[in-house]
Amino acid sequence: MTRRAPDLALLRFLRARPDELAVLNDGPTPPATGPELAAALMRAARALVPDGETVPYTELAHAPRFARFRQMTLALRGFDPALLEGRRARTAFWINVFNALVVDAVICFGVQDSVREALGFFRRAAYQVGPHRFSLEEIEHGLLRQNRPPLPRLPRPFDAEDRRALLGPGMLDPRVHFALNCGTRSCPPIAFYEALRLDEQLEAAAASFINAEGVRLEDGAVVLSPLFDFYADDFGGAAGVRSWVLRYLTDPVLRGAVEGGAVTAGVYDWGLNRA
Repeated sequence: MTRRAPDLALLRFLRARPDELAVLNDGPTPPATGPELAAALMRAARALVPDGETVPYTELAHAPRFARFRQMTLALRGFDPALLEGRRARTAFWINVFNALVVDAVICFGVQDSVREALGFFRRAAYQVGPHRFSLEEIEHGLLRQNRPPLPRLPRPFDAEDRRALLGPGMLDPRVHFALNCGTRSCPPIAFYEALRLDEQLEAAAASFINAEGVRLEDGAVVLSPLFDFYADDFGGAAGVRSWVLRYLTDPVLRGAVEGGAVTAGVYDWGLNRA
């Protein structure tokens, strides 16, 4: 796969570190909560975005369901994520927290057209979960990607002594890239995941994304979603990307083009996924 040159403006945006101690669920710490919080939070988050494709941010900001969700995020302060047992429970929980936090942060930061308006968006947007602060960057790259840098020129989210790294699922599942929504048009639709159905849901998310927008032909050339460029190493490099695409791609014309020719990465659309 032909990879795009590094976006230096993107690197500067991601490296910004303003308000790094703030959390969006600031408030009194409630009594300790058990693992049932994960399912309750998923239901409240799912009510925010029923269709998953786009988000009515302006309407949602004043909706009772958003106020209820914001109140529920306070319970995260009394929740110990170490109580979640196994890969599926932890993966589903952190995907759901990530997707909900993005929606929350877009509204709280007043984003209008792109998350790149909010300098350091992925480091500023954070919740307190138990005694720890987790930013979007730390959830995605520290926990779900097994402490890999967001981009090759950036540092790892967690240093060697950071115990938060132990609270992730314990493995990298590349299918999370078809489940995480960063508030942009190039990301997959927003969805929320259940531990017991995680693998089924991730398979469906991968198939849907790859067949809907992950692969296209432009003037006879195969163009892949830029997510495959950003995270090529997660998929096993260029050969691995091709293999993952063919695992789900159903269109015979596109399959033939991917199997027989060069592929390149498209341009990422940072436009806000606003309804």
